[in-house]
Amino acid sequence: MKPFATPCSGDDGLPAGGHRLSVAGPIEGLSYPPLCPSCGAAASTALAIPKVFWFDPGGDTPGGHRIAQANPLFCTSCVARHRAEALEPGLVAILTTTLFSELVIPAVGTLSLGLFMLHLLLPRALGTLEKTWWLLLIACGLVGVGISSFRTAWPATRWKRVPAQTSITRAFDFGDDDTGWFKTEPRTYVIRNAACGAAFARLNEALHAKLTGPEQRSRERRRWWIAATIMVAIAILAWLMEPPPKAAHPGGTSTPLCGPVGDKEGCASEQGSKH
Repeated sequence: MKPFATPCSGDDGLPAGGHRLSVAGPIEGLSYPPLCPSCGAAASTALAIPKVFWFDPGGDTPGGHRIAQANPLFCTSCVARHRAEALEPGLVAILTTTLFSELVIPAVGTLSLGLFMLHLLLPRALGTLEKTWWLLLIACGLVGVGISSFRTAWPATRWKRVPAQTSITRAFDFGDDDTGWFKTEPRTYVIRNAACGAAFARLNEALHAKLTGPEQRSRERRRWWIAATIMVAIAILAWLMEPPPKAAHPGGTSTPLCGPVGDKEGCASEQGSKH
């Protein structure tokens, strides 16, 4: 078993059994009942259940990964079983998620070049500081850019370090949420214990009704109209700013250019020679 999770897409990989339901709303704002999703016993300990999803917006927009995390309550025995099953990744496995990423290529290049320049300049820096100070600044700048690139690559590859689920956390499973600015999509949840699933639905019933009711649909339609109005306004503005076509010379012919740059003196001399 791998210590890190494999990205899912949509509702792929959800258990076939269990209490299946759909709830709209951000997963971090949901309420959880004091019942264990695995066995139904009284629960008081929250377990973080992060999942990574691959999404593809379609068109020319590249896809990506996003992380969603639920925090349901579990009983003491199930928490102990989860901790016994969870795999702790080693330091090498954790660092590999970033070091073998394409995002680290610019970091390695700039950092290596900066350190190499410092290796050459520092031994003789005191004696030649007046001549090499600008090279030292460049080297320090490259080192700084390299370190900054590493710091950027670390959170960008966080989805690779999401821990794999255990048999306990699989008791509260969920799919992806495709909610956008123009449409609210409920997320699918699969809870092993039916009583816990029913209580979870009741706790979040008001939020679900608010985000899927007529008022929310009306807001989404208004957003569509606002976006359409802005697009039409941009098209009209672009049409008004388009330069007018050049007027043609009377008689249907344009005035010829005399000479390489169309100077008036060349035209006058040429017309005089014709007469």
